[in-house]
Amino acid sequence: MSVATLELRWFFQERPEWFDKAAESAWRPERSVRTDWYAPIADRNSSVKLRGVTEERGRGQQENVDATPAIESKILQSTDCHPIADDQSLMIERWVKHTLRTLDPSAKEDAELRQLITENWLPVRKERLLYQTEDSIQIEFATVELLGGTYWTHCIEAPTKLNAGNLVRWLGDSGQPGIAPIEVMTRNPQQSWPSWLQTRMLV
Repeated sequence: MSVATLELRWFFQERPEWFDKAAESAWRPERSVRTDWYAPIADRNSSVKLRGVTEERGRGQQENVDATPAIESKILQSTDCHPIADDQSLMIERWVKHTLRTLDPSAKEDAELRQLITENWLPVRKERLLYQTEDSIQIEFATVELLGGTYWTHCIEAPTKLNAGNLVRWLGDSGQPGIAPIEVMTRNPQQSWPSWLQTRMLV
C-alpha cells in the first residue's frame, strides 16, 4: 500500500512557549504514544522504519490499542517553495509512504525479524497530540525521545488532492486553530524525519 502526502515539519531542541497554547486550541485532539525503530539513515530524502504498536490515552486512562507492527518506507518525491506573506515562504514537501511488510507477531519468522530490528535499529519514542480538520489536514504536536534526549516537533500533513497552493492559503488564513504562528513557521528551519534523524546522529 502506498500513500502520498504534503508535509511541513519543524523540530525544536527546547519546548516552544507557544507549543502548549497552540496544541490546546485544537478541537478534540487524539493523544497517542508509540515507539518506532528507524534503520540507519543513508540520506535526507528517504527512511525505513518499523512502526510500533500504538498506545492511546483515553480520558484519564491509557489503553493499549490493537495494532499490527509494519515495516514502512518514506521517500521524498518533490519539494516546492511557496510564498505565504511579506516576502516569506514555506517549503511544501511531497512524500510517498509505502507499507513494505506487515508483521504477524504470532508468526515465528516475523517475531524473529522484529526482535532483530528492535535490537539494531534506532528507537524513537513519540508522544503525539493529533488533530484532523474537516479537509483531512492533520496537525501534530509531539514530544520525541531519542538517544537520551527530549525534543519537540510540529507537523502539518495534508492529502495531495488538496494541492500545495491550497494548503499554503489555508495556513495563511488568520484564526486557524491548532497550528504554530506564521512567524514561527517562516523563521525556523523545516526538517523532515530523515533529515532531522541524520542530523541528530551526526551530533
